[in-house]
Amino acid sequence: MPTYISLLHYTQQGISAAKKAPDRIDAAKEAYKKAGGEFKAIYLTLGQYDLVAIADMPNDEAVARMALALGGQGNVRSETFRAFSEAEFRKYGRNRLAEGKLPACAEMCSTKALLGGDGDVIADIYRERVLRRGKGADLWGWSSAYGLPGQKPAAPQPQPAPTSGKS
Repeated sequence: MPTYISLLHYTQQGISAAKKAPDRIDAAKEAYKKAGGEFKAIYLTLGQYDLVAIADMPNDEAVARMALALGGQGNVRSETFRAFSEAEFRKYGRNRLAEGKLPACAEMCSTKALLGGDGDVIADIYRERVLRRGKGADLWGWSSAYGLPGQKPAAPQPQPAPTSGKS
């Protein structure tokens, strides 16, 4: 299960009710468990952040829901990061392209929309996807610049010469 690290700042409300922090930690542990994750650790820190929390969660969506739910209570503001283990770092730190594999970002992409390869091939795939999805080439002015696929761009129309106003 992926690991996430949250850097937390107490809000005025949170620091004013600091005596309730142990109860809030217990509630957070239970909420993480109900969301299918595990609240691994929390540290009170000195410096820029007040707290650092470490949790394992099933996916980014579950983490986002948890961050919104906890932030909505008004006690902390957070920044959350996906943390990679040493094994993951070794895996993703390799030259995967030299090994004939996709880049790590393409392997992990939740949308499965990343493309890798020759720039012209990628442009053709992207253009085909845009047209197939019904957005049309005009979404970004493609047809005015290049014409529709299979058609030549329209030739520029000559503009009438300016008149001096005298007849």
